[in-house]
Amino acid sequence: MVDIMKYNKLKLNDLSRNIIECNGDYRLFCFDVDDVIFNTAPIMQMILESIDRRATKKYRVEKQSETSQTAKEANKRSYTLLDAILEERTCTIENEKGQNEHLDFTKPLIDYEELYSDKYLFPLAIEFIKYMIATKGENDFFIFVSHRNPEREGEVKTRRLYELLPEIDGVITLPFHEKIGADEPTNKGIWVKNILGLDNLDNAILIDNDPTNGKRFRKLNGFDIRYLPEGFKDEHTLYDHMSKLTNLDPYMINLILTLIRYSRENPEYAEELDKVKIKKL
Repeated sequence: MVDIMKYNKLKLNDLSRNIIECNGDYRLFCFDVDDVIFNTAPIMQMILESIDRRATKKYRVEKQSETSQTAKEANKRSYTLLDAILEERTCTIENEKGQNEHLDFTKPLIDYEELYSDKYLFPLAIEFIKYMIATKGENDFFIFVSHRNPEREGEVKTRRLYELLPEIDGVITLPFHEKIGADEPTNKGIWVKNILGLDNLDNAILIDNDPTNGKRFRKLNGFDIRYLPEGFKDEHTLYDHMSKLTNLDPYMINLILTLIRYSRENPEYAEELDKVKIKKL
């Protein structure tokens, strides 16, 4: 039986060497996993509801209508619980009655095999990436970059991605928090640079649903394309429609990359497009 994590490490080592041989002439596509490949958000909310409703997004939204102090306390309580559940550890919170609750989530409560099963794949996500790999340029590379909490979550993701796309160049799963209790999630761009030994991210493209991940990648001079799992909304402008994705259509990805490059050289162009609202028919 193949040790998938050792196999993946060898693949990433090969990728690093291959990139060096390209002498700066390459493209590295970095795909997020949750809510880009697998539609995990709604399922995860259902799982959290069954464990402790106070850890859910629904609970936080409900509490927003209460006094600012109550809402602030509820928000803090919710994220403390959420982190403890996902990181499979104990925690102490102050409940709504002002009492301390000591909770133990060390027993694994999330079935990651189920969460990353085929039934939760976004339609055509795998087919689109397969097409990109089949028609790729000589120096195009494809990896997945995804946060994880327990190591077993990273192992499940890695194995499932190789099962679905055996020709990918590697999977990077990084801990959501660098240290337990930290507020900020770990920086995907820094991990990609360090693991692959890159001097910069000038030729790297991150496709991710989280705007924070994208902004951090961009600050390292990488390209980021925002993925919208719920589609476009009324507030999205013409530039949003031209620079964001609602599926992984390779034609749109290449079109957006052309737009981003042009916008970096001509920022006034992006500013003008961002003023235009899309009118519904």
